[in-house]
Amino acid sequence: VVHAGDNDIRILKRDYGFIFKNIFDTYRAASLLGSSHLSLVNVVGQYLGIEFEKKKKMQRSRWDLRPLTEEQLHYAALDTAHLPDLYLRLEEELQKTGLEEEAVRIFADMTKIKWHKKDLDKEGYKKIARYYTLTDTQRERLKHLFRWRYGKAKEINRAIFMILSDQDLVELSALEVGSVNELKESGFL
Repeated sequence: VVHAGDNDIRILKRDYGFIFKNIFDTYRAASLLGSSHLSLVNVVGQYLGIEFEKKKKMQRSRWDLRPLTEEQLHYAALDTAHLPDLYLRLEEELQKTGLEEEAVRIFADMTKIKWHKKDLDKEGYKKIARYYTLTDTQRERLKHLFRWRYGKAKEINRAIFMILSDQDLVELSALEVGSVNELKESGFL
């Protein structure tokens, strides 16, 4: 039982040669049932009536460094604590609505996914929210920052969001600074 397990499946296949069978993805099941807010917190709240909080900062922390912090261990435990009960509840809903076979097909398809190296989308910076609110000069900065982030992530083998978020790229692009010292004075660093 996983929640939004596509990327986990890809990475575990790529790095360790894992083979998957008989998975149940609570994200996909909730989506099939018509849920529109699909974070684990929201799905658990909707189907189990349990409220809890997960900090986005923890999701994006350095999980590759050992030992994991107490906060990371707590986050990981929360990530899985409700999955067995959620699975039972969602499976029951899928059966009631006649969507069980469709779900089984979707889950089987998930076991076939593979990791593919991502190349730089040279126009990807134009898809970032707030791109069209920037001036031409700021858009040009955003383009360069977007490409720099991709190269840096590749160089140090990290996900791009661990370098800078899209929001950070936009904020940096909008700053009118000419040096690192001015950037520090702006409060961004």
